[in-house]
Amino acid sequence: MLAPAPQLLAATQSAASAWQAYRGCPLFEIAPAGMPVDYLPGWPGECEHLDSVACTSNGVFLNLAAHDYDAASVIAHELGHVLNYKHGEGPAIMDPASWSGPGTVWCTLESRC
Repeated sequence: MLAPAPQLLAATQSAASAWQAYRGCPLFEIAPAGMPVDYLPGWPGECEHLDSVACTSNGVFLNLAAHDYDAASVIAHELGHVLNYKHGEGPAIMDPASWSGPGTVWCTLESRC
């Protein structure tokens, strides 16, 4: 279950739907008591998977300083880490080399818009 901050609800729903389409089954549910998805001004302790834009550590946290990245795409990438995908494994969105920097928007987990 995912519990996104109100400003990230639509982006989180989009990311969860992308993974559902990719894997062919529902993987994430939006609920008030789920794993947090939120913006933070800094990193919460030890981040399990740390990218310059976001991290996963008992939640998905987006770096406020990287606000020019597409939130749905970043959340989808971080949810891949929640599903135990590492960089370069699974769909293209998990490969940092396939990102072209700020403004990169993914239509699916395999293709940018």
